[in-house]
Amino acid sequence: MQTVAYAASVGHSVWFSYDTGETWNRAHTNTGGIYNESRCWCLSTHADRPGEVLSGTDIGVYRWDPAAARWNYVASPMDGMHILQIVQHPHDADLIVAGTRPAAIYISEDGGATWYKAPVGNASECGVLSLNVASAYEALNGNADIRFASEYHRRGVIVSQDALQTSLSVNTNLGSFGLHGDATSNQSLETGSDSLDGTIGLSYNINDKINLLVGVYNSQIDSTGTTLESFVNVSLNTLFNPGVTIYRDVSDELYTFEGRLSHGFDLQVLQLGTSVVVGSTELSQADTSTYVAASLVASKELKPGLNLYADLTYSDADNREEEWLYGVGLAVKF
Repeated sequence: MQTVAYAASVGHSVWFSYDTGETWNRAHTNTGGIYNESRCWCLSTHADRPGEVLSGTDIGVYRWDPAAARWNYVASPMDGMHILQIVQHPHDADLIVAGTRPAAIYISEDGGATWYKAPVGNASECGVLSLNVASAYEALNGNADIRFASEYHRRGVIVSQDALQTSLSVNTNLGSFGLHGDATSNQSLETGSDSLDGTIGLSYNINDKINLLVGVYNSQIDSTGTTLESFVNVSLNTLFNPGVTIYRDVSDELYTFEGRLSHGFDLQVLQLGTSVVVGSTELSQADTSTYVAASLVASKELKPGLNLYADLTYSDADNREEEWLYGVGLAVKF
């Protein structure tokens, strides 16, 4: 009898291992039934249904069909909720209990064909926002990387050529909020300027689909000086992860508007990421520049937490000709 291990992930769907954890794979987005960036909170298996898996996600309940190698949607009143727990009765695989956010318990006695809400009488949300600083250190995660770039562009402007870049980003959970910070150093190896960028912000999930991030962004470029901006970002947990950011220069009261789309693909042997950014930035009260960038990133995991990646970017702005940029780097996740 083959042993199969399953792992739910928040933002990378469900992973399968058929060799007791030596290697892991997941279903392809175009044939697997759920997209590979979905947030899957919980799983349930049952001895009476070998190979079948129930998954609670941010887009509903799904059941894995091992014969078809596909996730099938299970209709329920929990669509649009965070399904944080799902279990089956040990002696009856058709008796399913699921817990959600907003807080509720749903029960199915016929294998998911019908559902009803348990009359427990609890509040759907906490009356106050929680801020748990004590557990923030334990939840700390992020990544660090070093990268060679043929050119470094900021909002369509060429800052440097043949640059060596190092960056560090960290995230932690503060209860109802998330704390995010990152710093990037750009050292020119040929022509242009050195630069140092830093961002810090607080995030909040308005609901299961809408995320809000507010913070400050500081950019220091040797040739132009230091700029401090406040920003607001709104993003959606849907296909292509659309997001819009508004920046405001705190000194000159100039604005930058930026829209972004991104998507990832799991090709088994490597991961592909794509993104498109379109922006408009005020250079002065009377002058505005628009820019666009489209990137493709290929990443290969060398060992757990260590990835080698290469990227190719098309960059264009209304004050210069279009260009192609490339880079290669190593990233460490922690």
